[in-house]
Amino acid sequence: MATNPISPAPPRDLKTPHKSTTPLKANRGTAWRGTTIVLALIAVILYKPSPVYCEDGVIDHATGLAFLSCDSMRRRYNTVMDKVIIDDTLVDGEVWMYDLEEPNVTPIKLPIPDLGVPLHPLGIAVDTHTLNPANTTTLLIANVAPGGPWIHIVRLIRDACSPPRLHHIKTIRDPRIHTPNSIHVVPYTRADDGTPSFFVSNDHMFLRGIPKLLENYLFLPLADLAFYNARVGRAEVVRRGFRFTNGVTGPQNGETIYVGESYNAAVNRFAVENVKAMNERRSTWPILRREGSVQVAMAVDNLDYDEGTGEVIVGGHPNGLDLLKFAKARIPEDGVPKGMKWYPNGYRRPGSCVLKVTWGDESGKGLTMETLFSDDGSEFSTSTTGMVDRGRGRMMVTGLYEYGVLDCKI
Repeated sequence: MATNPISPAPPRDLKTPHKSTTPLKANRGTAWRGTTIVLALIAVILYKPSPVYCEDGVIDHATGLAFLSCDSMRRRYNTVMDKVIIDDTLVDGEVWMYDLEEPNVTPIKLPIPDLGVPLHPLGIAVDTHTLNPANTTTLLIANVAPGGPWIHIVRLIRDACSPPRLHHIKTIRDPRIHTPNSIHVVPYTRADDGTPSFFVSNDHMFLRGIPKLLENYLFLPLADLAFYNARVGRAEVVRRGFRFTNGVTGPQNGETIYVGESYNAAVNRFAVENVKAMNERRSTWPILRREGSVQVAMAVDNLDYDEGTGEVIVGGHPNGLDLLKFAKARIPEDGVPKGMKWYPNGYRRPGSCVLKVTWGDESGKGLTMETLFSDDGSEFSTSTTGMVDRGRGRMMVTGLYEYGVLDCKI
């Protein structure tokens, strides 16, 4: 791992076998529950002046653009893990873009000059159903900055007159979206002005203090899943009883929703039973029918859905306790050299894992799981999101406390 994001190390060519005493486990993984190991052919960590501490990412498959929500202040400002230090040195987080069509991928920071509030982003989603003209990209961003939270709708602006940027379209604030983490946009109940409806995970019931401490350490099932209906302009909780709701994803038709639970180490699948009625404006709120749950050997973080194969890409943390300790610890901002698993003060770098889940039928028959990426933390730690674009043969992995992202050719 680069020790300075401004003066980065050169990209690592992983085609050459790694010979250190702490071997790289990326794309080798360990067989788990009889699953098949999927080997990525090349993995390169991007160390050019680049994003740091990225929590989520999404690929717009129509354009080949990947977007990342990142926050260099995450060591001091992490509302999910109840570590909040606010002073005059707190700076905004950032949204970054990669063009996967470029032969040499270069990260581009996307400012939002007209946002009007501080930015500390978590979940990010693309509105693939947008009514905007062709060649435009609309994003939804969960912002948990002081004074929030908010969900921002922004549009990518690319022209010959200025660098790429994001233009603020609308901000959504609702009392039932109180700890937003992940966003999943659906095609139904879109407002007349084009505002999309979406599912959003509230990762906790309590915001801070002793109640949140108890919610975390007692694994209380108090988190929920909310739905924002853009047509009526408000949100409602549509499913309760989760232990740390995290990633939310599903197919573009919105008929199935997958919800990750960090503390349950599970991915849950729900059928949306009244999609037709919602499309025909005969129903306001989705009715979710549980179709099952899959246990995985890690604390589940963000989810991505492969539209072509129906596979769910699951990012997460093999040892959630390591991550919690790491997030709370006083760790040097410049990190440690690559290949080292431990900090000098004894704190362990959390491992990384990305799985592929093929669900099968409603009974679970045909369920398979494969490891796409696994590392003990010495090369790439704190994985949160795995994004797959099979058409371009790429997978990207974000790390909550990592410099850059992992870019794999698959």
